[in-house]
Amino acid sequence: MIETCALFGLLSAVLEAILVAHIPPWWRLRLLGNYSWLLHTVIFITNGYIHLGTATGSLVIITAGLASFAVIPVLRHIFGFVRGHMYYPGIVRFDAAQLR
Repeated sequence: MIETCALFGLLSAVLEAILVAHIPPWWRLRLLGNYSWLLHTVIFITNGYIHLGTATGSLVIITAGLASFAVIPVLRHIFGFVRGHMYYPGIVRFDAAQLR
């Protein structure tokens, strides 16, 4: 049961990273900066909708929520983020034309 929870938490984290990477840069940087709570909420509710009803499912929901808290700082480090009107670059840098 623990292996299942860890596997689904890892899959949820990988899927979250892939989905965030496909968002256009302007939205992605703002989502990672000012609205990271929205990402956590969407992931938690989506996993709750899919897995609710069993004991393992409840543990998967919690594991996926915790994995989401680990993924967002990694994505911030890779892509950077925008908080307010300040751009904090990450490993992948964007020029001004891409951020309009």
